[in-house]
Amino acid sequence: MLSRIGLSVVVCSLALAGCQRSIEKQVVTPATISEALPSITDMPGDWDETQRQVFDERGPENPSIDPSVWCPAAADLGDELVVLAGQSGADVEMQAESASGSPRMMRLQAWTNGDVDEYFDTAEEAALRCDGATITDPNGTIETMSIIDGREIGDESVSWEQTVTPPPGLQGDKFQTVGRTTIARFGSIVMVLQLGDAAWTGDVVPLDEDEWWAIVELAGRRLASLGS
Repeated sequence: MLSRIGLSVVVCSLALAGCQRSIEKQVVTPATISEALPSITDMPGDWDETQRQVFDERGPENPSIDPSVWCPAAADLGDELVVLAGQSGADVEMQAESASGSPRMMRLQAWTNGDVDEYFDTAEEAALRCDGATITDPNGTIETMSIIDGREIGDESVSWEQTVTPPPGLQGDKFQTVGRTTIARFGSIVMVLQLGDAAWTGDVVPLDEDEWWAIVELAGRRLASLGS
């Protein structure tokens, strides 16, 4: 009888130890998020890593998303998103050269806090308000935004394309940019992935949409393992 009791204690102890390890595995910190962000060896193609940070206070180099990207209809949500993003998180930036020799850049951030659901909802509202918008600034620079449909990832996500074209008089002397952004939530983690291409006006060729989405899915798979 004693041996059976002893065996039961051992089994229970092992089970509790397993539960404890499982609980510890669910603790998500900026450092563990940073470890989950893709490296250049994960990325398709030839990329160089230009920045990787674990931060406790956001600075100009790691905003959750630049409030100025929003169209006037969503300008009121920009400051709210900055607050909801909180201060801590992790990011990585990479740069590559496109087939035409022009620069291509990726910025990927992720974080966790008590406002991730509200952050996503607010960002999605801003993106939807700006869907189809065309904005011309006083200098003649034209910016267009459009939602990318049929590309979903994680628990919820929204993606859009943004093109910035310099004024007609400066075309040929200034870069045109085409960027795609995905904001996605994986459980308790929010991801903001921005990938952009730049070239002389009229020459920019953005990364193929399937190739772009493969990078989004790569980042998503790695973060989903933490956020579940």
